[in-house]
Amino acid sequence: MDSLSAANGSFAIKLYKKLKENDKKCNLFFSPLSISSALAMVYLGAKGNTAAQMSKVLQFEKAKNVHSSFQSLITEINKPGTDYLLRTANRLYGEKSFAFLEVTLTPTSVGKRTEDVHEGTDQAIPEVLSQGSVNSTTKLVLVNALYFKCDWAEKFNAEQTTEAPFMLNKFQEWTHPDNMYPINVNVHLTKFKLEDSYKLKSVLSSLGMVDVFDASRADLLGMLRSKNLYLSEVVHKTFVEINEEGTEAAAVTAGIAMMCMLREEEFNANHPFLFFIRHNETKSLMFAGRYSSP
Repeated sequence: MDSLSAANGSFAIKLYKKLKENDKKCNLFFSPLSISSALAMVYLGAKGNTAAQMSKVLQFEKAKNVHSSFQSLITEINKPGTDYLLRTANRLYGEKSFAFLEVTLTPTSVGKRTEDVHEGTDQAIPEVLSQGSVNSTTKLVLVNALYFKCDWAEKFNAEQTTEAPFMLNKFQEWTHPDNMYPINVNVHLTKFKLEDSYKLKSVLSSLGMVDVFDASRADLLGMLRSKNLYLSEVVHKTFVEINEEGTEAAAVTAGIAMMCMLREEEFNANHPFLFFIRHNETKSLMFAGRYSSP
């Protein structure tokens, strides 16, 4: 699982860099774990150059036993007795005239697909596939969603919540870990709610995952005997709410680290910042985001 978690982290950084190219000042929020685990379903049926491109973009070259590792990872993250709630919804929908190998996909309506994801994310994400996003030329659509909810280990005092300005100063995009060290801090964190929706075909293509979206080049013979199946789109929708009690869907890593020091520092997140949520036991990055503007 460690190699898969490392691969997922590398993919997250590459994907973030591409997403921020579209708007360097916008808020961003996505789940690299949800995207890579969903695409792994397609990768299982990919062959030849299609599989090679997917492996390179998703960083699966760095991982061992990708599919069994994903199964172990999801099982570990979803194990009972945790102090967080996690719901996943990954769906792969094929056009009804195609005869898929081993598994028969029953044709369903867009409304039914939406209902599946709606329930899988505890109703936090109401609609992923909107009407009109699937048409008569659509052959294969991948939909993924991930829901997370957890309380803070150290909750914020709601009585101390106040209105304050948010400074839109120049964003420091990267801080090298070697220049960081743990200290005690008093954290001031903005309350916020984000909801994002992405069609990832163009982004993934620009990263090098080209053939799987091309009708003439896609090789998905691992799931279909015919060569005319390709992936039409990858739809990804996310939701996050952060308040005094904790997080719904994602969390800010405004860490309160313990160290023997007399002095306490102030951390005031009144400016653009990156935020992440990581499953510590598996070192797997589940969510990543950038908060740039209220």
